[in-house]
Amino acid sequence: LDTAPTGTFAVSADNIRVDDLGRYWPPTVAPGAWEWCTTHLRDGIVPRLDARLAFETRDGTTDVTDVSVKFPVERLTVDYLPPMPPARGASGVVTIDPNELRIALNRADAAGLTVSDGSILISGLKDADQVLDLDLLVAGPVQAAVGLLTSRPLQYPQRIDIRPEQASGETTTRLRMRFPLLDDVDDEDMQVDAAVALTNFELTNIVKGVDIRGGQARLHVDTSGLRGDGRLTVAGIEGAIRLTASFLDDVEPQATVQFVATDIPVARVRHELGQTFDVDGYLIGGTFGGRVGFELSSDGAGVVNASLDLARAALAIPEIGWH
Repeated sequence: LDTAPTGTFAVSADNIRVDDLGRYWPPTVAPGAWEWCTTHLRDGIVPRLDARLAFETRDGTTDVTDVSVKFPVERLTVDYLPPMPPARGASGVVTIDPNELRIALNRADAAGLTVSDGSILISGLKDADQVLDLDLLVAGPVQAAVGLLTSRPLQYPQRIDIRPEQASGETTTRLRMRFPLLDDVDDEDMQVDAAVALTNFELTNIVKGVDIRGGQARLHVDTSGLRGDGRLTVAGIEGAIRLTASFLDDVEPQATVQFVATDIPVARVRHELGQTFDVDGYLIGGTFGGRVGFELSSDGAGVVNASLDLARAALAIPEIGWH
């Protein structure tokens, strides 16, 4: 032939096991996507796969110039960020072109949580290094969410000293993550942005004998820290809360909490805090309101500031005989 061969090649296949994709997919075709798929996708079935390749020959060498692959998946396991728990039982659609691999997730389960309306995008398939963008809607028990976030490389709850067994309630979270596809990803490599809604949130023993109950709150978490506000009940006292916590070592204070409440019955405070703090001799009756603030520094020192409205409270200071 006087001209070098060029053209397109189309192929379709039915009912392929995900674990067998590497057998049918030549590693020289979109090698970045091939490596990630054969390493991080397993189990499940591909009901139908459609692929189209364009090629041309130059100087005696035939190269693939374009790739278009699309296939639905069912019952898939996606190991998106080891050693975090994988998403299991996933259903969705995978599309691949020369520079991107995208997984549109319809539904999956991850460590007791339900994942929906999600996408996993790997870009830079032609480059030496690839980047993964994760965008998921995650819903389920707060305890399961805290447990997931304790996994490496995130480990966010440990930074504010919360353990999964302390937490309960329900959460819905829009989670976005971006990180390079390296063998060992740590928190410095990651960008994280999470918008968290908490309902009926409870947290036991925030201080010895003091619990949070009935919480309704919204949190925003990123790589720099946590910010949130809402309403909850602390030691039987209902009020509004606003909090911040830094994940950066050079920020002071490391954490702040403000709690505002009105019309607090003294009898309830005596009942709820009586076993933790000796308040019986000081709070006699009536109601009060106010604002309590707490700041925690990086060396572990804490400062409490309070502004109380005691006009309707009956108080005593037994040390000086004042009633």
